[in-house]
Amino acid sequence: MKPAPVQPYYIHAPRSLHDADQSTVQLHMLCHQLNRAGYAAYLSGAPVVNGDWWTPMLCPQTMAAHYLAGLVPIAIQEESRGEFELPGLQVQMVLASQSNDPGYAQPRFISARPGQPEWNEDALRLALPWFDPALLERIDPSEQRSGALVYSGRLPGPGFTLRPEHAGLRDVSPHAALPLGTRERWQALGTAQVLFAYAAGSIVTEARLLGCQVVYVANDHQLQRFPGHDLDTWGVAANSLDRPLDARAYSPAMFRQHVAQLLHDGPALLNRFIAATQAAAAALQPAQGWQPRHLHAVEPLLPAAPEERARRADEQATEALCKGYALWKTKAAPSEVHSDICAELVGSGVVRPPTVHLFARGRSAESIADTLDSLGAGWLQPRCIVVHADIDPPCDPAELGEGLHWSGPSGSASANGMPGCDDEWTVLLDAGTRLEPYSLIELLASAAGSAAQVVYAAHDVALSEEQHLPHFSGGANLEWLRGTNYLGGVVVVRTAAWLPLPDRWHYACAYRLALRASATHGAAALHYVDQVLSHSPPHLASGQEAQEFTVAQQELEQAYPGATLAASELVGCWVPQYPDPGSALTLLVPTGKQPGYLRSLLLSCVRMYASGTFKEALLLAQDEDLASMQQFVGEWQHAEQLPLRLLATGCGSYNHARSLNIGLRAARTELVLVCDDDVELLDGVALPALRRLFTQKDIAIAAPRLVLQHGETPTVLAGPQVAGNDAMLHNYVGVRQGIAERGHHNRLQMAQDVAGVHGACWLGHRDAILAVGGLDEANTPLFQTMTDLGYRLQQSGWRLVWTPRANVLHAGGATLRLLRRDPIQALALSQAALREQHHMRARWLDFVGSLTLYSKHLRGDQPYVLDVDLVCRWRHDYRMRPRVLAQPLSSGSGQYRVIEPLDALQMHSLAETCAVTPPKAGVKMRRILNALDISRLKPDRVLVQHSILDEDIANLRAIRDAHPDVFLVQLVDDLTSELPAAHPNHAFGQREGHTRMVQALNLSDRLVVSTQPLADYYRQYCPDVHVVPNALDPHHWGGLARTERQSRERLRLGWAGAAQHLGDLRLVASVVRALAPEVDWIFMGMCPDELRPYIKEFHPFVSYKDYPAKLASLDLDIAIAPLEDNPFNACKSNLRLLEYGAMGWPVVCSDVYPFRTANPPVLRVPNDEQAWLSALRRLMDDPQLRRAQGHALHEWLQRNFLLEHHVEAWRKALLH
Repeated sequence: MKPAPVQPYYIHAPRSLHDADQSTVQLHMLCHQLNRAGYAAYLSGAPVVNGDWWTPMLCPQTMAAHYLAGLVPIAIQEESRGEFELPGLQVQMVLASQSNDPGYAQPRFISARPGQPEWNEDALRLALPWFDPALLERIDPSEQRSGALVYSGRLPGPGFTLRPEHAGLRDVSPHAALPLGTRERWQALGTAQVLFAYAAGSIVTEARLLGCQVVYVANDHQLQRFPGHDLDTWGVAANSLDRPLDARAYSPAMFRQHVAQLLHDGPALLNRFIAATQAAAAALQPAQGWQPRHLHAVEPLLPAAPEERARRADEQATEALCKGYALWKTKAAPSEVHSDICAELVGSGVVRPPTVHLFARGRSAESIADTLDSLGAGWLQPRCIVVHADIDPPCDPAELGEGLHWSGPSGSASANGMPGCDDEWTVLLDAGTRLEPYSLIELLASAAGSAAQVVYAAHDVALSEEQHLPHFSGGANLEWLRGTNYLGGVVVVRTAAWLPLPDRWHYACAYRLALRASATHGAAALHYVDQVLSHSPPHLASGQEAQEFTVAQQELEQAYPGATLAASELVGCWVPQYPDPGSALTLLVPTGKQPGYLRSLLLSCVRMYASGTFKEALLLAQDEDLASMQQFVGEWQHAEQLPLRLLATGCGSYNHARSLNIGLRAARTELVLVCDDDVELLDGVALPALRRLFTQKDIAIAAPRLVLQHGETPTVLAGPQVAGNDAMLHNYVGVRQGIAERGHHNRLQMAQDVAGVHGACWLGHRDAILAVGGLDEANTPLFQTMTDLGYRLQQSGWRLVWTPRANVLHAGGATLRLLRRDPIQALALSQAALREQHHMRARWLDFVGSLTLYSKHLRGDQPYVLDVDLVCRWRHDYRMRPRVLAQPLSSGSGQYRVIEPLDALQMHSLAETCAVTPPKAGVKMRRILNALDISRLKPDRVLVQHSILDEDIANLRAIRDAHPDVFLVQLVDDLTSELPAAHPNHAFGQREGHTRMVQALNLSDRLVVSTQPLADYYRQYCPDVHVVPNALDPHHWGGLARTERQSRERLRLGWAGAAQHLGDLRLVASVVRALAPEVDWIFMGMCPDELRPYIKEFHPFVSYKDYPAKLASLDLDIAIAPLEDNPFNACKSNLRLLEYGAMGWPVVCSDVYPFRTANPPVLRVPNDEQAWLSALRRLMDDPQLRRAQGHALHEWLQRNFLLEHHVEAWRKALLH
């Protein structure tokens, strides 16, 4: 029997070994031990490796070899690392940093399980060293010791320094200025008496194994809390040698023996783990282990046909889209205001209960039941449902009820006898489709204000239980519609237009009506609702594709006699072919700099097309190039087949728009083929394919697919163009630019209407272009010539179409590359590009924002990528509330001042709001509101917050340029200048903070601040100022106060806050020291290093979502709020008191302006040590006073500073 293949191990270890993180060392040791056991293992993402260990790095070549060999890797990563990025069997590892048992690791199978009962996960522990095991083999170190060392760990930056008493010690950290090698470090630790450790980790273990005493030095950046496990505290002291963390007897020999015993079972446990993981991986098929996203990095190394590469690229795109959509759906759920709007639409009579026709021919009874269930759960109940099925009803028709009619296989009623014939609108529904509760309301409300005959919406399709593929189809795309039915499973149709259709008993009638109405009335006949309102089944009904093909064929032949429809390899797609008018073309070629490229273009025309295809070729050359071009024309040997005519376009800077206008006016044919001189025609198919499209009289421009051969691989240089940020066109070419890639919903393989075309090659309707004024020579002379022309044509009712049936080779800007070799020319070109970009933004952004071809839920900078950071729920077909678009900060301020107030406005049905999702902690890239967002979403107010970064100010200017009338509200809750010296942003604030804020305010219409001093400070820069105090949202802050507190021997006193309060805490440093023997000090967020010896507990900050509960968990008896008396703090709010009040804690605070607001029931004291001690002792000595003060502060908060009491203030500040 052939032995089973050995599956490799991929171990994700992204942290540096130099950080001495125990879990990282364990991952490296696991890799080392697996290789020594004969099982290939590789590290992924490791910044450094240990040269003594067998830990090869994973590379694309290795991954490709494993994939081609049909192996399924075993991917291992820490439990805390989030989503797996590596292929194969997914195994999460609970390591030392997450485990209660340092030295042991617990695997968790994610994508598969071992299967064998004896291999349950709990029995698969690993004993992994968190240090170099070679230490255990060293001879016991000498007892002759002297001196001290320091282990600084990895200090966050130059502002973080060692304590003065440690600054002169030798630093054994690999991140030290003069780092030691591993053996040098062991030598130093083997002779030193004590190691002062600013971080935990493997080096602390090394020290103890080598007989060196260890003292943990508490600090705010690496040791917020001391390790808690017995093994980590044994033989270790806290802050000084006389404060051991563990009272057990200890010696280095005892520690070495205990550690060796822990690792004794390591080999046996490793073998058990190998057997389990190998079996589980072998049970997976390679396709299960290697997802499309995993193959992206190794794609160039895989020997495959272009079709196979294209398939993988499409799978990767689909996987990414489904993943983004899962996140998008969580943000797109309707809020209370949307429920109220729906109720008002129904209550006002704008929307009435409709008749629904449910088409179930070729569908199962379960499909019918699913759709009826979703209708029953809707907020608007149909007045009548007619089921068209090829099966009999499940019961006697009389028992179905008055509102349900069943048209079974025996036939159907006449049109005149159907319910709802007199309604203006009728709902057509494909069985198996599930609706949202609000779907009918939104569809009918959109129809009520529309002149369309068919209303459809975005939808999704279930690929599996976990994956749903969204179809944000966009507005009416007539050419795409003729090649596929993208309407989805529910449409609303004008009843009078639907009833005469011959196949109104089949759901294909919806497709027929869309084709027929759009052929007669154009895009206005179709109306798109840009929200996901239905969920389609994964498969078409039996016979549905054939029915739709027949419908498309019949409607195409009726609209364009002589046209044919050809089948396609793509499911549900077909290829229309219009009659070829056969008219001669004029070739326009701006040229002069590249005669070699020009000759190749002209020869391709002669070689691929018969005489008479071109009436002539007009060569458009600047005056400086006329002589060389005249020589070229004189030497041209194919004048009979392709006559050349040379036209002068003037002198000076090249003006592409002027050249084309000269050529268009001189052309003697209706259709003009415009080509850059660096393109070539590849075959005799392209021009007829483009020319046939002009059978449709509303087309002004048709563009081909531009391709280029890279070695043996043809690639797409220009696909369909979409309009995006700054009104620029964005070129969609798929994932890998493969010719065979299907792209987003097959768009790369289908002809379609587009927002613009690439300027290198296009066929244009001469009269249409000249009728809109030709190309803009003044504003878009060079780079945005075609973009501007395309928008003007569409504005005048013309269509632009792109087709992959025509392919043209493009060398890719050869002339521009030539010109840019001259630095002066390069600078001039860059300046011209910026001028044109500015013009496009100012002139066309509103138009682009109103284009419906491209969904507003797709990004404006990457074609057909779902925007998961800005998810907007409101509709443009009706506006029943003010609309607010916001950019919150990614901090607590963003929550308190933007997200929660906007949520409250929605909860009280006062506004529709939408906010950019702030980035998560540690993520540098952030989504910024831009001018296109304003154009697309058309808000009444735009909220921004502390817009003082370069990109924020530049973005505000761009918004102002494009939308001078937009109402911008700036939110500020801190001074950006006058920062105290201890503030981490002091230098920036003093140098630039004020100047930047003034710039931001000059670009804003209104300022909303949290305190009156802030309003007074900034009023001179923005006179329209509103003050809305901070308040707490009870959804986050309710129910946290403890009514009963048990007595304890030592009271818990504490503080919570961020790094900017360093100076404030130093005010009470002597108070903390004085009371430390009597109470337990609890700090959260930050703590000055000099106070760490006196702190019982330190808790790092958590996300805002977890912050209220975490704060409550501190379980304080007394809270303090020290604040320096300076201009910066005078402008701050009383938020700290509000948070403490939510906990019901009594408070002692500084007697400064923020804490006098609304006269809170707290003990305010001057910033004097004795005053602080007196107030604190007063509370410490009187439990009844503590309870009374805490209760009073809680009640004060409830009366004055709950968000629900300030909703009207926010409404006035933002919307008045």
